Amino acid sequence: MSARITRRLLVAAAAVLMAAAVPPMVALAAPPPPVHVVHPTGQFPADVENVQAAVDQGGSVLLKATDVDGRPVAFNFGTPVRSPDRVVFLETDVAVVGESVSQGQTTINGGYIPFFGVTKSHTKIQGIHFDGPLVSAIIIIRSSGSEILDNRISRVVGGLLPFGLTEGRGIKFLGNSDPAGAITGTVRVAGNVIEDMHADLSDAIVFDAVAAATAIVHNRIDTVQSSGILVIESRNTVTIARNSIRPGPGDPGEFSFGNGMTIVGSRGASYRVQQNQVLAENPGADGILLAGFDDTGLIDRAVVDGNTVEMRGSDFGGITLFGGVSRSLVTNNIVKGDGLLGIDLVSDGSPALAVSNTLTGNNVALFDERLADVFLDVHTRDTVLTGSGGMVVDLGSGNRITGYGPIGHKQHIGTQIRDAHNDKQDTLSPTFTGGMSPAN
Repeated sequence: MSARITRRLLVAAAAVLMAAAVPPMVALAAPPPPVHVVHPTGQFPADVENVQAAVDQGGSVLLKATDVDGRPVAFNFGTPVRSPDRVVFLETDVAVVGESVSQGQTTINGGYIPFFGVTKSHTKIQGIHFDGPLVSAIIIIRSSGSEILDNRISRVVGGLLPFGLTEGRGIKFLGNSDPAGAITGTVRVAGNVIEDMHADLSDAIVFDAVAAATAIVHNRIDTVQSSGILVIESRNTVTIARNSIRPGPGDPGEFSFGNGMTIVGSRGASYRVQQNQVLAENPGADGILLAGFDDTGLIDRAVVDGNTVEMRGSDFGGITLFGGVSRSLVTNNIVKGDGLLGIDLVSDGSPALAVSNTLTGNNVALFDERLADVFLDVHTRDTVLTGSGGMVVDLGSGNRITGYGPIGHKQHIGTQIRDAHNDKQDTLSPTFTGGMSPAN
């Protein structure tokens, strides 16, 4: 062996020994971002200003349930009037989190839209009780992703709209300024309690023209006038699951319908409505309503699966597909209580058809219908309906029905149902137009 080769072997061996003797470098974890802690003072406008200053720094903000002396105090955001000094604007990536301690929960009293997301940033709001804000507790008009978790929103004060109605909603995502780009990423609204809403147009959770993948899950909703959940013209996957929704009997007034949930239109959305519990006690209520129109977009391939809907004295349907809703699956749902119709597919009077829908495995045995367990209007084509009992009115073409007894043609009944739904839709139209402007 040459001297040169020997030297190379000795150098290589030494390198191996040195590597074994020196521990490998371990990458140090980045330090966690600082948490900005804000104690309530109970004074307006100091509380708004202090929260705004902390939020502007981004990162994590902890809103305490007690003042600096440990006494339970609510953040005072001022009387519920329209004024920008009662708003915290969300303009950077931030997580705002409250706390629950033996003395109570972090609470924000009053204000005008206490949290308003206005830039393309990521926002988390968790564990806060919003008591008596004007118009809404949280509005997001631009976002790259949001989490709204485990909050309580109660007694939202209705703000007067230009056409004379009042609007009070719990959580609103409004992307209608730029439907394809204003609200993107992933949005999750979960574990919230929203209650005691009495404005003319009051919906607990609203998504309007949102492009983000959306999950609305595990929320509890009590006492709203319009809809527990309202979704309009989404563009991505929308999952509405395991919510408990009890809109209540409604206040006197022509705009009180008390739908469990209302889904209107689609710009390519994939809707999944699964394992929700709905109790609808308003005579004008649909338990679960999906509506497709030419101007808002027809709904295609929706899934309504495993929900329990209880109706009490409704003049509408437990599960309603209104207008252009096609190739959708309604399966394994329970409709009970009493009302006009259990499951109904109703024409809006336009040329839009409801084609190739499948209704299977639904249980209407505990539903006391005044007209029919299932109603298929004139615009239905090639519907597959299977079951083990109940009565059906079939006015469509090519529908294949197994396990239901026919009531007959009854064209005049179809006209009455159609007219009732269209009248209701016309009355609710402000919900889908003027009431949705971020400026309101």
